[in-house]
Amino acid sequence: MFNQGESTSILSINAGSSSLKLKLFSIVQGDNGLVPKLILESAISGITSMPAKFTFKNIENKEHNIESQDLQDIQSATDAFEFFLEHLKGDDSGFGFERTNHITHICHRLVHGGEIGERGPLVVNDRVVKELEELVTLAPLHNGPASSILKAVSKSLPNAKNVVFFDSSFHSTMPDFVKAYAIDQKVAKERRLRKYGFHGLSYEFIVKSVADYLGKDRRETSIIALHLGSGASMCAIKNGESYDTTLIFHYTSKPADKDKILSSVELSHAENILNSSSGFKALAGTSNFSEILATNPPTPESKLAVNLFLDRILGFFGSYWLKLNGGQGAIDAIVFAGGIGEGSPEFRRMIVEGFSGLSNDFGGLEDDRNKNCGGETEAVYSIGDGNGKVKLLVCKTNEELQMVDQCLSIKALW
Repeated sequence: MFNQGESTSILSINAGSSSLKLKLFSIVQGDNGLVPKLILESAISGITSMPAKFTFKNIENKEHNIESQDLQDIQSATDAFEFFLEHLKGDDSGFGFERTNHITHICHRLVHGGEIGERGPLVVNDRVVKELEELVTLAPLHNGPASSILKAVSKSLPNAKNVVFFDSSFHSTMPDFVKAYAIDQKVAKERRLRKYGFHGLSYEFIVKSVADYLGKDRRETSIIALHLGSGASMCAIKNGESYDTTLIFHYTSKPADKDKILSSVELSHAENILNSSSGFKALAGTSNFSEILATNPPTPESKLAVNLFLDRILGFFGSYWLKLNGGQGAIDAIVFAGGIGEGSPEFRRMIVEGFSGLSNDFGGLEDDRNKNCGGETEAVYSIGDGNGKVKLLVCKTNEELQMVDQCLSIKALW
C-alpha cells in the first residue's frame, strides 16, 4: 500500500554487455495515480575495457554531478553496481545513506525471458531466481550481468522488492506463422525453437509515446520503429502490438542438444564470433558508428559498414511496409530511436532517401527539425516536412522509465 506521507523511490537498473545504466525515481501521488519523478541518473560504461567511465547526474542537486570519472577497478557488472551504491550512500552524491532506505522497488531489465518471459513482469522470489538462472545461457552478454546484479541487490538492499522485466515479452503477440521456423513443429515445441524478439521495453515505450503524440488510442496505432544503436533492430507494430521484428533468437531447452541441432557448426567458436567479433568493429575497426560515418575521406571499410547497415534496414523496411499495408494508408509513422536513430541526423537522412523508391507517402525531411534534438521534455518530435501521409518521428526511448511505469501499474505491489 502506497503511503503518501512516506518517501518512496524506485531504482531502475539496465545492465548491458559492457555497461550499466541506473535511474532513480521518487514516486508521488498524481491526479490519475502514482507518478514517477526522475531524481538522479548514472551510468558506468566500458566495464569490459578498463578504465570504466562513471557519470552521475543529480537532478535535484547539480553540484554533485560527475561528467566523467575513470574507474580502474571495475571489471564486472556487480563491481559497477556496488560502486554506484556506495557512491549513492556517500555525501558526494547529494543523496545520502538514509534515503537509500526509501528505495522500495528495484526494476531489472532482462533481455531474454524465454517462455517464462511471456508471463510478463515477475516479482522475484526463490522460484523465480531459479528460473532466471536457467535463462543466463540464452543471452549471456546481457542476462549474465543482470542476473549477477540481482543477487548483489538482494544482499545490499534486502528490504526492496525486486521485479524483472523482459525485452522478449513485448513480442509474444507475433503471429504463429511469423514465430515459426520451417521445421518439424513437434520438435520445435519440444525444444522451444522459434523466433523471439528483443528491445521490447524500448518498443513498448515508443508505441505508447507515439500514440500519445498522435492523439490516438494505442490499440489503433501502427508504426514501423527503428531502434538503432550498438544493438539494432526494427519492429513492425500493428495496432499497438508487435507483429514482426528483425532481431531474433532461438534456443533449446537443453544446452547439450545444440550440437545435435547444429552439428555442422563449431558452436562455441561461432558464438564467440557473433558475440565478440562481429558488427561495426569487425567491419570498420571501431564500434562507434558516428566515427565510421564521419570518416573523411571514406575508406573501403567505412563504406562497407555504412552501406551494409543501410541495406539491411531498407530490406526489412520494405517487408514491414507490405505486412502492415502501408500502401493502403494503414501506417501512422516511421519512428527512429536508439543511440544512432536519435543521434545521427545524417544517417536518418540516408534512410529516408532510401524510402523514396517505395512510395510517395513519406514526404521529406525538414532539415532544421532533423538536425536538432527536440526539446528537453519532448519524448517524441517530428522531423518530416509535413508533405507526406506517414509521419517521420524521433522518439527518445527510455527503457528505465518504461520499467518503472509498468511497476507502478502492478497494483499488487502497492
